[in-house]
Amino acid sequence: MRSQSVHATTIYDRSFFLATGVVSYVALAACQTVGFGIPAYAVLGLSPLGLAAVWRFTRRSLGAEIAQVDVSALTALRAAAFGAAVWLAARLCPPGRPALDLVALLGLGTGCVAANVALARIPSREGLVQAPRSARSLDAALFCALLWLISAGLAAVRWLWHGSGGLLEPRVIEYASNTSCIASVLGLLAASQRLRRTRWLELGVRERASGAMAMCVAALALMLPLALLELAAPYRVLALGTSLSALACAWVAALRDPTLISRALRGALLVLALGAPLALGTALLAAWLPERAGWIALCGCALGALAGALARSGWWLPAELRRLHAYDAAARAVLRADPGAATLAVLEALQSSEQNIQARAELWRREPPQMWRADVAGNLHGEAAEVPEEVYELARDEPERLLRREVLQELEVRRREVRGALEWLEARGAFAAGLISDEHGAIGLLVLPQGSRRAPATLAEARAVRALCERLSAVLGLSATLARARMREEQALQRAERLEQERARLETRIVGQTRHRDSVAEVLADRVRVATYGTRARRTLRELERYAAAARDVSLEVPVGVDALAWACAFHQTGTGRTGPLVVSDGTTAATHPVAYWAQETDAPTRRAEGGTLVVLHVTALPQEAQLALSDALARRSEQGAEPCALVATLNEPPEQALQAGRLVAQLAWYLVPFSLRVPALRERAEDLRGLVLAQLLASGVRCKGQPLGIEPRALAELTAYDWPGNDAELALVVQRAARAASAERVTLAELEAAGFKGAAAAGQVVPPAAPELLAPEAEVPSQRAATGASRSGVMPAAAAGGEPTERPAPQRSERVRKARSRRTGATALLSSRIDAEAGASTEAEAASVTAGSAESASADAGVHGSPRRRRRR
Repeated sequence: MRSQSVHATTIYDRSFFLATGVVSYVALAACQTVGFGIPAYAVLGLSPLGLAAVWRFTRRSLGAEIAQVDVSALTALRAAAFGAAVWLAARLCPPGRPALDLVALLGLGTGCVAANVALARIPSREGLVQAPRSARSLDAALFCALLWLISAGLAAVRWLWHGSGGLLEPRVIEYASNTSCIASVLGLLAASQRLRRTRWLELGVRERASGAMAMCVAALALMLPLALLELAAPYRVLALGTSLSALACAWVAALRDPTLISRALRGALLVLALGAPLALGTALLAAWLPERAGWIALCGCALGALAGALARSGWWLPAELRRLHAYDAAARAVLRADPGAATLAVLEALQSSEQNIQARAELWRREPPQMWRADVAGNLHGEAAEVPEEVYELARDEPERLLRREVLQELEVRRREVRGALEWLEARGAFAAGLISDEHGAIGLLVLPQGSRRAPATLAEARAVRALCERLSAVLGLSATLARARMREEQALQRAERLEQERARLETRIVGQTRHRDSVAEVLADRVRVATYGTRARRTLRELERYAAAARDVSLEVPVGVDALAWACAFHQTGTGRTGPLVVSDGTTAATHPVAYWAQETDAPTRRAEGGTLVVLHVTALPQEAQLALSDALARRSEQGAEPCALVATLNEPPEQALQAGRLVAQLAWYLVPFSLRVPALRERAEDLRGLVLAQLLASGVRCKGQPLGIEPRALAELTAYDWPGNDAELALVVQRAARAASAERVTLAELEAAGFKGAAAAGQVVPPAAPELLAPEAEVPSQRAATGASRSGVMPAAAAGGEPTERPAPQRSERVRKARSRRTGATALLSSRIDAEAGASTEAEAASVTAGSAESASADAGVHGSPRRRRRR
């Protein structure tokens, strides 16, 4: 209750009671002349209520809260209402009473002057556009005050002097009053027009000015015909129209929501446009034809009802109202769950009010940058695009957060910072851009097209766009969240892909840094793989690759003339140490003979070959001290935790034979005997000889002639029929000589003979039988190895059987395997006894260990692959 009393005291202050008292006093004075009647009681009862409503509407607390209304405009509305109430109370008495005439004129003058002051005190909102100084000028109020001072002066002179005649006649005062009324309304119309022209870019001001103009035009359209046609007393009609115009202009200036003006004007103007002519025509016809006044009134009512029905049909709706309906439909379309569907529905709803199908609304997202547009077919198109930052900054400070192009065009010359935003809007063909923001700031823009639009944006449109943007903020925020999540996912995938590429690049670089040392090894290994068609070569290469995959130490028995390094490189290229270094030591060179060469802690070949392959060529050419140092280095190669190297040693004889002859020490033979292979000679590779000859001829032709060379069939037949006792070295020498002697693209038999090649028949060569050797299953003599390989497959080769391959029964194959195992066991026993003889201090336990190792080696040949080196490490 206390708050209500305080609130009431704040609203109804002394000015209210003073105004109410003056109006009541004037009304009572007029009633003393004409007596009390219904009009008098109505004025006395309704005037205080009307003034109370005006005072409540113009309470200053609300005026201070909303910056769109100036406090002086609120005061002017109170003054206009007070003036209208005073005139109404004074006109209870007809003209002729000088005192009441003076009070009526003063009331009208007060209302007109207050209305002009209210129009000049419409405040500006924050933004780029501000009101010019001329818009706050009070020249119209001064002109209006001068007019009414003249009219009131005549009435005051007549009241003071109590005279008559000349300028003091009541008719003269009436004419002056009517002239002042018309001039005041025209002055209000001019002031409204100037306000509309000078402040047309300000949101809300244009609506206020348009409302004031409409009220003045409506007042003139009603009071002038009524006065000229004498359908009512001119002094009453003109004064009433002037009072209502002044009150309406003051109300328009003090109204807190200018959009209400547009809503009220639509209905009022329609009623005036359709109803006023009907009412005037009906009144004139009824005055001219009084005998048919009833029928005329009935027809006028029917036409009025038809006009109302047409008004409700909506055919008259202006473009502004169609756009407002489109904004409302877009705001409802935002409520869809799917962001993409909501965006498409919003853009299509905005397009429904545009007649130009080429003009399309656009929705822009700030982060991640994206723009959406709906095409004619109703499809949503999006593309990555960014909005200049100055557009966001300018739109944030504009009223209703709507950046309009006409505002930027007006300020383009005076303010340089708006030119970039103006260029962007013109490039998009847009008339305005609404800012979409959330609690963190701007998140996007709603760009509205210019299209066929010619009128500037109204406050109602700006508020509708802002409401739509506020709803779009949720959709755009969700879309931005999803887009950022997708972008982070894509960035993560891209980063993972880049890291994978970087890993592959680094791996390639690391491999390249290690593999560049193996480029020669690859070239040499290709000499072995260039022609491996025969069973013997393929089996030997397969066994070599199997040992390389298991990282075993291997000894190669290489016939004279065979490229031993090429087979060692083939081992390195297929083994687990292919990514490691390849270190080659030649036992025939003096640099490898000192013990220090093998015993160095950091630079020993076994250290340099860690993780790779150590190749020792002609290992039996090393002194015994060097061989012992090599065996010690092999024993210590895994002490420091590094990956040990694999050993490939080449000999010109079986390692067992070299051990028996004393050319190989037992400690080193421990690593060479268990896994040894015999490299086949050329005479054992009959199937491969044709390919080897062609490969050698191709390389020699390029080196000697600069182009590949071919060979005649007869010459090739002679080369393949030859036994090649010198193996690869002899073949290379013959082919090189033939290539140098060749005179055409193909080597002939004559050119081969000219190069010194006699052929197999001329040389009288006979292939000697292979000498039996003490071999493991992997290092058998050619005939035995072929027999063993064929027996394992169940087929006896022709070279061993002296005819076509024949099937052998399984028992004979088992017998063959048993004999091979017995020979392997004998070789291992011989190796163990030689180690015991050289050491001289072996114990019975060590001998038992060696015997157990021999048994384990034999088991490995039967399918359980054991390694003496692994046993010794354990």
